[in-house]
Amino acid sequence: MDLLRLLLWNCRGASNNIFKRNLVEIIRTHKPEILILMETKVPLSRMSNFFNRLGFTALSIVNPIVRVGGIWIIWDTSQVNVRVSSISSQAIYATIYKEDYEEWVLAAVYASPNPALRDSLWNDLEGVTENMDKPWLVADHSPLVVFTQGMHTLTPSKRPFRFEAALMTHLGLIDIIKSTWADMHNNLLEATVAFTIRVKEWKKEVYGNIFKRKRYLLARIERTQRNLAVRFTYNLHLLEKDLIKQYNAVLA
Repeated sequence: MDLLRLLLWNCRGASNNIFKRNLVEIIRTHKPEILILMETKVPLSRMSNFFNRLGFTALSIVNPIVRVGGIWIIWDTSQVNVRVSSISSQAIYATIYKEDYEEWVLAAVYASPNPALRDSLWNDLEGVTENMDKPWLVADHSPLVVFTQGMHTLTPSKRPFRFEAALMTHLGLIDIIKSTWADMHNNLLEATVAFTIRVKEWKKEVYGNIFKRKRYLLARIERTQRNLAVRFTYNLHLLEKDLIKQYNAVLA
């Protein structure tokens, strides 16, 4: 049975290049079929082409009001079906369908800072609970990746080599390409094999430290955000901002 993966993210603005780089990296790493984005601050009409290029072609949204709030549910129709049943200013309710899975209900919630409106949200959720006869997930603004059937692992040594556009920014790759081409001796197949071996070794040596750095920063960001969810302190808030800044610098 294939995994069903959901990404839930309070992105705090969805139109800037930092958001786009981070989202592409997250999708490449976790391969979610459904995206739930909170506090988008911009109308989806400005971003639809970006998501279409990533393979997410269906959506249900609550657009922000004067750059405040915003809830987007966006999904890959080739992998999963989503039927939206109810939309309010603070929540989107949808039933999730995937082959070999039991149907379940997703509630994507972004509560208003207005106490009266927030109380009405709680009343709505309580009303949904009373009539709920399916499994359901209530997702708020906390960053989260959900694997509905647990996580599968991949042995690093068995991962195939994948060319990435970022590799072309390093001059060392050009040298490998030139030397492999010079040593081809009119045999393209052997040259291709030789290039694959050389570039895998080079990538491990040159880019290995970058990947380790990314994993290290992501782990620290996750721990910091967990601590912030339990107890907010200004120092932890500053640490989170600094770690995110460092991570964005690695992606740039």
